[in-house]
Amino acid sequence: MTGTFRNAPQVSQAERGQPFRIVVAAKDAAALTERGFVLTDCTIANLATAQSRNGWRDYVCELSAFGNEAVQRQFEAALGERPAVLCGSAELAIGAWQRGKSAQ
Repeated sequence: MTGTFRNAPQVSQAERGQPFRIVVAAKDAAALTERGFVLTDCTIANLATAQSRNGWRDYVCELSAFGNEAVQRQFEAALGERPAVLCGSAELAIGAWQRGKSAQ
């Protein structure tokens, strides 16, 4: 799927409206579509390889483990969904994140 960086104070002017790609479990696609995400073919989204998919999962799971509730709300404002939700969906789709062992 593809999301866009939101018009939030945490997002630079240059990044606002720019796309970013996410990997999600099929069961979560409808709910994320309602939040403004768009279904995107993994090959078009540059997520065709296991390494790139694992890299996304590791990135978003690291975000979900960072900071307190206020920080998590800021990430949600920037991304359009809480990192923990995106992390959980990515884990369902491609496997569990191993903290400290980034695929990037």
